[in-house]
Amino acid sequence: MNPYHVIIFVTGGITLALELLVSRVLTPYFGVSLFIWSGILSITLIALAVGYWWGGRLAQQSAREDTGRLSYLFALMPAASAVSIVFATLLYPTLFYRLAQFDLVVGAFAACLLLLFVPLVTVSAMNPLLVAISMSRGGSGKRTGDAGAGYVFFVSTIGSVVGVLITAFVLIPNITNFRSLLVLALGLALVTLYLARSDVRLVPWQRRRLALLAGGAAGAAILLLVLADRYLGKSSVIEQPQGSVRLVDERPTFFGNIKIVDAFAPGQSVAASRVYLVDGLAQCVHLQDREPGSAYTYCMEAVGRGQVQEPRKILVLGLGGGVLPMRFARPDTQIDVVEINPVSVPIAEEYFGYNRTVANHHLQDARVYVRRCSTKYDLIFADLFHGDSTPEYLLSAEFMSDLSHCLAPGGCTIFNMVGHTGDGFQTALASYVKTVQSAFPHVRLYHPARGKGICNLILAAGSAPLRESPPATLSIPARLQNSVAEILVLQSLDPATLAAAPVLTDDYNVASLQQAWCYLQTRIPVLRAVPAPLLVN
Repeated sequence: MNPYHVIIFVTGGITLALELLVSRVLTPYFGVSLFIWSGILSITLIALAVGYWWGGRLAQQSAREDTGRLSYLFALMPAASAVSIVFATLLYPTLFYRLAQFDLVVGAFAACLLLLFVPLVTVSAMNPLLVAISMSRGGSGKRTGDAGAGYVFFVSTIGSVVGVLITAFVLIPNITNFRSLLVLALGLALVTLYLARSDVRLVPWQRRRLALLAGGAAGAAILLLVLADRYLGKSSVIEQPQGSVRLVDERPTFFGNIKIVDAFAPGQSVAASRVYLVDGLAQCVHLQDREPGSAYTYCMEAVGRGQVQEPRKILVLGLGGGVLPMRFARPDTQIDVVEINPVSVPIAEEYFGYNRTVANHHLQDARVYVRRCSTKYDLIFADLFHGDSTPEYLLSAEFMSDLSHCLAPGGCTIFNMVGHTGDGFQTALASYVKTVQSAFPHVRLYHPARGKGICNLILAAGSAPLRESPPATLSIPARLQNSVAEILVLQSLDPATLAAAPVLTDDYNVASLQQAWCYLQTRIPVLRAVPAPLLVN
């Protein structure tokens, strides 16, 4: 493989790496939904199409005027892409925060344009330019068939595959996405610097211009890599009207960017609460006295204790900060925790007072665990989220059927989900309830009254009739008592809506479509509550 093909391999890898990173960069601002992925994929394909067309036009013009100009344009494209990425990285921490508050869908498309369009157009233009270079060097009489185009696009595509793998398994779990973008920009700048030095067809002024542009991009990328936290404002206390916050720890993972944040009341030097954020969403809150600070955790516990007063075997799907295992920990109680993220247990221990000895921990996907489990549990808590929502494959009749086989006679499964009390969410909620009922005939649904907007919904399900008694009475912090009371209102669905709703299955699952609007709405309170520096992942 000649050096030009190596370069096409590298730039092909960066193309797909950039697309993958952008999906994660957008998540804290715009959420995870069909709208977001529609923006990413459509802008990507448009940019590639424009780049291939533009590169072809440049190749035709340059071949007629000056064949040496082909090498110059080929070397220029990576540097132009690097400059664009550095420029977008400088802008997006502030700009995306404002775009999301303007309109989540329009803002997401605009964000994709900023991050993807110019870099992908310039990098994809290199493919037809390389074909033209190959033809000019080999002589038109010596090139037949596709003139080497097939091999160029083959190498670029294989590079894209390798780029995705490196991004997924090296960059994402080890480096923040902000820094990963700068690493890509640095790589592109180095490509141009290499060509400026090694390509003998470049004249001195072309070498100088390329070196200046690529060197500037590389220098800016390195400077931002070193000063990233200072530039983003993460290294200091962030002042807000309702108090201040301080970033305690940040950990990139396969399953989202985790931040541990301390929140301070105005004028106070001791943190009033500690928050576990995943891509901007609070997964766990602890108050100053180590009491849980999230209303839904008390709701899940209250409903569970109301249904099974003395559980001996408990399954917790999704650890978070470890609140539920700690609340139910007793010497005679077996607790099994299933968690897919390997950093969850250490984080819960270090920052939320979790004691790993209270439970047996299983590092695997919940779907896999319940399919194979042989234990019969008195209580099962399902608090399963990735991004804004529960993944589709954990909202299917097949998963519910497997889950029902893990439940002991007279036991109860408690589900937590984020929903909306408006009419637009009723069909999605009806499908969810109907899917649960396909395996658990007896269901009780709790959520706030209409008009409350985004909220937690708690669903209790069992194979045998559930207790009619209200949720158990707990000792709840004063600041959360109203929120808990609002959620723990027994609700019923409109029979006609329930009858018309489809059951979600592995073969037919429209959960993402049904809930897309709702999960866009979940980002609105996030944007109001979380300062911009803490949304940069």
